[in-house]
Amino acid sequence: VKGPLSRPSVHVSLLSRALSLMDDYSFTNLRAGTDISDLKAGVPSDLRLDISADSASIAGTMIQALKVELEKKAKVITIRQGSASMGAGTLTAGGSVTMEDPLEKTALNLTVKASNIDLEKMTLKGGAKLPLAGILTGDAVANGVFENPKLSINATAPFIAAAGLKVDGVKVKVSGDTTSMRIEDLSGKVGNGSMSVTGDVRLTPFASDLEINGKSLELNPLLSRFEKLKPLNITGKADLEFQGRFGKGGNSGSGKATSASVRVMGMEITNIVLPLALDGERLTSPDGAGRLYGGKILNDFALNLSGMTFYDEVEIKDTDVDALLKDAFNLQGHITGRAELFAKLNGSLGEQL
Repeated sequence: VKGPLSRPSVHVSLLSRALSLMDDYSFTNLRAGTDISDLKAGVPSDLRLDISADSASIAGTMIQALKVELEKKAKVITIRQGSASMGAGTLTAGGSVTMEDPLEKTALNLTVKASNIDLEKMTLKGGAKLPLAGILTGDAVANGVFENPKLSINATAPFIAAAGLKVDGVKVKVSGDTTSMRIEDLSGKVGNGSMSVTGDVRLTPFASDLEINGKSLELNPLLSRFEKLKPLNITGKADLEFQGRFGKGGNSGSGKATSASVRVMGMEITNIVLPLALDGERLTSPDGAGRLYGGKILNDFALNLSGMTFYDEVEIKDTDVDALLKDAFNLQGHITGRAELFAKLNGSLGEQL
């Protein structure tokens, strides 16, 4: 308190080492302060409020160096400045909130911009990391009444990698409200091919129905983050169709991957058809089939997505040995005959994103 006794001014400040609100929001070293210029007149209806925190958890996502400057005039609260760091990038916020009674009718006009958010460096509450890699830039807008505002998200990334698969030139466009969101565009390039995802996402409880399509996906760049696959020198193009449901109740889905030709260590496999089935964290490809130098190759594959461990049974029937060895080892001369092989493989693809 300072100033003349007849008209003192007051600076009010609050410090909390740890504060939690509604389970979804928590703050470390939260500080808030405001100035009241005429205490004799009581708490003013118009004021400015400065808020900062060393770190915060917003809906389970950690941010650092939070700083917000608010200005209240009558019923309107304006964000004069809002900033924070997340994933080695920055967040900025602006807009206004017009208070109404009841609270559900309060009007929102808010924008949050994200710049160069490194998904690998993002941290969730408890220290967990996102199973994603990439540098994300974009914005999110909330307009309408507090009860159920309209939401829209637009973002881009030079690349996004998940579960070992890498997609370049990613674009994201999502819109909806607090109950459900529609993925209008989630697309990218894989070499000269393209990948797209469309579908609906329900937020509470979380669940999504997605349709994934890939056309002429180049396998070498798609699998480039799997270090253990590089010695196999996998090349070729593939198409992908998959429909799935993802959520807290479990994951499920089905589809297929097809390719006219794929080379593995120089050996060419043609007419490939791989059925796909997702159940929880387990992705399987039962009864996969292809052609291998005049013979057949049959495949039964399973991948645990949570640990990236796999099991595979491969059977080769009636394959031309001479043609196979010429491609695989650039063999001079001829070795005639037909070959059959049955093998069981298991291991880990590693933790590469």
